[in-house]
This record gives sequence, structure tokens and C-alpha cells, in this order.
Amino acid sequence: MQYQNIKVLLINADPGIRFEIVSYLRQAGYPQVLEAGDGRSALRLLHENSFDLIITDINVPHIDGWRLARIVRSGVFNTSRKTPIIVVAQTNNRHIAKITAFDYGVNCFLRYP
Repeated sequence: MQYQNIKVLLINADPGIRFEIVSYLRQAGYPQVLEAGDGRSALRLLHENSFDLIITDINVPHIDGWRLARIVRSGVFNTSRKTPIIVVAQTNNRHIAKITAFDYGVNCFLRYP
């Protein structure tokens, strides 16, 4: 299945992880994936583009994934306030992370394996 028109923003500080996720998304049919290595870069991309999906790590420099989700939900960017946001994290307390994700308007919380 192809998702030619879906624009994805991927935010992760680790270039290796970004490479792996971008490769996977493109193989799955998502050719429009833009990357940011920190919160500032993500905000710049959000200012310049409209996205259909946002995937972010919690721990990114300058603006963490939680705050980034809250900013997107505020409606200050071209991206819709209803754009799905997936937060990925390496945490031992999955229950608290899921509650926090809900509070910040995140649609899905995933834990790194």
C-alpha cells in the first residue's frame, strides 16, 4: 500500500535511529518523511510545512516530545491540531508515560524494545 500524499515528521536526536525509522517508513510506502534531530529543528519544520503524522521521541534536545505535542495541539502551526502524534520512549514506567501522553494530547505511546 502506498501513502504518497502523507507527510510525516520524525523527531529523534539519534541519527542512527532516525535512519532506521525513515528507511522503514519509506519501505512501507511513506515517501514524504522529514527529519529533525532536536526540538528547535522540529519547530522550524512545523512552521514551514503541514504534516499528516508526527512521530517523536520524548527526549530530544531543546524542546522535549511532551512540550512539542502541546505546541502542536495549540494550533499555532500549519499542521492541524488533530494531526496524530506518536511518542516513542525508553521508559520503565509505561503506565505513567501513557497517562502523561494522554494529558499532552498524544494519540499513541510506544516503548522502544
